[in-house]
Amino acid sequence: MMSLQRYFTTFLLILFVGLGAYYLVHYGYYPVALVNSQIITANHFEVEYAVAYNYYVRALSSSGDTDPRTREFKKELRRAVLDNLVEQALVQQDLNVRVGKELNQIVQGKILNSQKLDPKTLEETARVVYGLDLSEFESLVLVPQAQKEILQGRLFLEKQDYEQWLRDAKKNAKVFIVTPEFYWQDLTVKLRD
Repeated sequence: MMSLQRYFTTFLLILFVGLGAYYLVHYGYYPVALVNSQIITANHFEVEYAVAYNYYVRALSSSGDTDPRTREFKKELRRAVLDNLVEQALVQQDLNVRVGKELNQIVQGKILNSQKLDPKTLEETARVVYGLDLSEFESLVLVPQAQKEILQGRLFLEKQDYEQWLRDAKKNAKVFIVTPEFYWQDLTVKLRD
């Protein structure tokens, strides 16, 4: 009797762990990179890539110089998106140390102060240019940009250069890329051949 209950419990545990792992992988909630123990998930990476790709398809549709539909363009864009996500993680980590718990309030204040357009115009622009609704546009575009500007302002007050700070932050960062598509070398994300 006891062993049957134990086997049944073990079976259910394996079943639930298997289903949980399936859903984590299916929805992209697994890491593609770690930046100082901060996880960049596949889901976040793919959403950022889709936004960037849609932007470039719209922006370069009339240009005969560059075709965003080529395999090389897509690979380079994916590399650039992951490199940008690493930079965003470093900026956010530094701001968390510098600002602390007030970071979200400062970011929201920066976004509200910088929005010169009325919400309808901003929402229309986000939809037409990026293919996003207003909340997605805010979280994917406005928040990272506001965080970068806040850090740049703080560094300016400390008489430091942002680009030099970024090089130093990348040099001191522990970046581990999990996906076989890329690797980290010379302070940047590189494509595997």
